[in-house]
Amino acid sequence: MKTYTQEQLLRKFSKIPDVTQCEILENSLERYYALKSRNDSKLNRSHLLHSALLFSLEAHYHTLHLGSAKKHSKELTTLEEKFNMQIKVTLAAHKKKKVTKSSKLLGHYAPLVYRLVKEEHFSFPKVKAFLAKHHSFKVDHTLIARLYPNIKQKVEDLKYAVRQVKSDF
Repeated sequence: MKTYTQEQLLRKFSKIPDVTQCEILENSLERYYALKSRNDSKLNRSHLLHSALLFSLEAHYHTLHLGSAKKHSKELTTLEEKFNMQIKVTLAAHKKKKVTKSSKLLGHYAPLVYRLVKEEHFSFPKVKAFLAKHHSFKVDHTLIARLYPNIKQKVEDLKYAVRQVKSDF
């Protein structure tokens, strides 16, 4: 990510809209009070205000350019909206990854996990190690433990369905 000098940040600050300038100034006041409470080197007020403003400007440009390739980043005007959008995007990606692993565990690996736990008496951490070693599937043992009742129900339903099909023939 590109780093900016103090002069560049201050020049860019003068070119942004007034609403965003006000937000940056409010943010810099919050940062000023945080810096003031930690002022061990006894810096004067003007230096602390200047540092707080630079921190806020740098945070604004990091926020501004963090997702600039995306369409929605140019449409949002305030720092608050951009920050909330970044949180939504990261949470969506995080949830998507968990859903994928749990659905794989419930779908593809359910019979294997059931057999390992029920018949071979593996603990959940051992099942995790087995899946990582032999199937290159890395999953947390707490997720296996949390999904095990669903896995057990699914496998028992499959066994019941197979018995029904065999008895019909």
